[in-house]
Formats: sequence, structure tokens, C-alpha cells
Amino acid sequence: MSKNTTTLNGNLLIAIILGLLISTATSFGQFQDSLHKFSSLDIGFAHRMMKENLFRGLLHEGITIGFLYSNRSFDNEHICDWNVGLTAGILQWNGALTITADAVPFDIGYSFRYAPRLEKFKFYVGPYARLQMTWNEMMQLDAQHPYWFTQHQLGIRHWASCLVGEEKTLTLKNDLSLFSLTSRPEEWRDYATYTFNFWEIIKYMNERLKFLTAFDALRFSTRLEYQVGFGGAIPVVYFFEVTYRRCNSPAPYQDLHETLGLIIPFYQQ
Repeated sequence: MSKNTTTLNGNLLIAIILGLLISTATSFGQFQDSLHKFSSLDIGFAHRMMKENLFRGLLHEGITIGFLYSNRSFDNEHICDWNVGLTAGILQWNGALTITADAVPFDIGYSFRYAPRLEKFKFYVGPYARLQMTWNEMMQLDAQHPYWFTQHQLGIRHWASCLVGEEKTLTLKNDLSLFSLTSRPEEWRDYATYTFNFWEIIKYMNERLKFLTAFDALRFSTRLEYQVGFGGAIPVVYFFEVTYRRCNSPAPYQDLHETLGLIIPFYQQ
């Protein structure tokens, strides 16, 4: 793929993401009176595995902790959710430590209900857009070279929910990325120098953005939520989530998160 084609596709993806934002804001005005709102702080502990083929393809494992602010607005026919999150932790390979951090400064989805005749079940599907940047610093194996995987995504979000008892609900949320703008370190950088401050790190992670389809850059996430108590009471919600990400350019990168956590609601309408 030529550089001009990559730039064109990247600009198109940005335009689609902006279009999603505008259409979401417009659609909100159409059903504002019937909206239910739910805001929460999600806290999760994850077992994470990461393999970086730009550095020997070693399997790093460890525990991370993540925080996600989530806001959902919904009625009987639509769900709109937006999220902001940060995850950090320590991974290791054979005792050698790696600092890992994952930032999601922007995630928004807008889904429409289908199969309305199924009274006990609700299904929604629609597009989502997500900005995501992952930073891995191998302090003992390769301290002079940072590693990262930036993936600004456009994909499909699917929801399924059902009542499983009095004031108890199961909700399944699935994400599948279709198109991504990605950034990865260059494959050959033996003599490259880096400045490790916040703004330089952000700059590195958003340089040389490359347009890729799901064949070469993929994120798949499935999340199961168990909610106890709604009506007038503030519910208690537990969740389990599995997320897999990979990128084939310039060398294969993979990571897998298995997260168990608690959703703490602080606003419900």
C-alpha cells in the first residue's frame, strides 16, 4: 500500500469517527426525554500476557490494575456509551521487569436495538470509535528503546442482556475492530535515541500512523456483567472481561487481558 493511499485511508477513518460523534449527538436530541442514564467507575484486576516480536518475541506476564469511567445513556431502542480509562502494571519475563501502561482517552459507541419481539432478551448493535495507546518499557532487557502499540479503531459493538431473576441482569458486550490507525516502533532502530518525558512519549505513539484492516490490526473484547438490584436502588455490578489485541506490522505484537472487577455506580437516572 502506497504512502498516499495510507494517508487517504487514515483521513477517511478520522472523518468517519467525527461523523459518528456528530450523528451520536444529533440522535441524542431525538430521544432525550426517554433517556435512562448510568455513570460508573469500573475497577478491574487483570492477568496480562504480552509478546513483542520487535524484541525477541518473549512472553511477558503480570498483573495490571485498571480504572474506567463509563457513562451509558439508553432507552428501549438505543444505547450510547462513552468511556475513558487507564491501566498500568508490571510484567516480567524470567525475572526481568517491564512497565506497561494502557490509555483510552476516548471511546464512544452508538447501538440500535434489533429483534424486538424477543421480550426477555434485548439485542443492540452499532458502530464504535476508540483511541487506544499502549506503552511498554523493558527496564532491564532494553531500557534505551521504548515499545508501543497505538490503535485508533473503528468497529462494531454488540450488546445482549436478559433478566435472570428478580432484579438480576446479565449483560454481554462484544467489540470487534474493523479498521485501525496504528503506530509501532520502527523495526531497525539500533542507533535511535528517545526522550522519556510525557509529551515526547505521546508524540512517539502517534507518529507514522498507518491504516490497517482487521486482518493486520485487531482488537476483540468480550465483557460479561452481572447486575444485582436496579429499580430505585443503586445496583451492584460485577464483570469479567477478556480482550485480545494483535498487530502484524512491522513485526507481530500480541497481548491478552483477562480482567475481573467491580463496577461502582455513582449516578443513575
